[in-house]
Amino acid sequence: MARTYNEYIKGKLSWVRPDKPDPWGNYKATIHPDAESLEKIRELAAKGMKNKIGKDEDGYVVTFRRPTQKMMKGKVVAFTPVELLDGTQPKLADGSFPPLRDVAIGNGSDGVIKLQIYEHGTPSGGKAVAARLEAIRIDNLIPFKKTDISDFEARQIGELADQDREQLF
Repeated sequence: MARTYNEYIKGKLSWVRPDKPDPWGNYKATIHPDAESLEKIRELAAKGMKNKIGKDEDGYVVTFRRPTQKMMKGKVVAFTPVELLDGTQPKLADGSFPPLRDVAIGNGSDGVIKLQIYEHGTPSGGKAVAARLEAIRIDNLIPFKKTDISDFEARQIGELADQDREQLF
């Protein structure tokens, strides 16, 4: 097995945050993989990948992340945001897809996630693999709209906004 290689996972995307890290410093995307991609994920899990394969009402689901920074060999290494590509447009002259900018990706968009798979040592002296989110190609964009939140979520947000700051902290 090569120490580092790329793997491509296809499916329905949700919670895509390619340029704004979560509170823990990770860019991330969740995918409901198609059958072929699910098998790839299971093979990676058999090699030691720790990403959990969950299941919800839409099928199997996995979240992949990319840290904003990571300690590697005693040095802090910074990572750029996840590259977002527009798969709905023709390829550029160099064979790549054009970048997709200033668009919030809505749940249910179709796409492909590019993962960097890398080998690492385990505490017991063995070897395992890990996956780092590298890029996302959007093949069928469903734009995110703030109206996509449920009535319950809207009520919670409204109630929070109505609270006195002193009561919250």
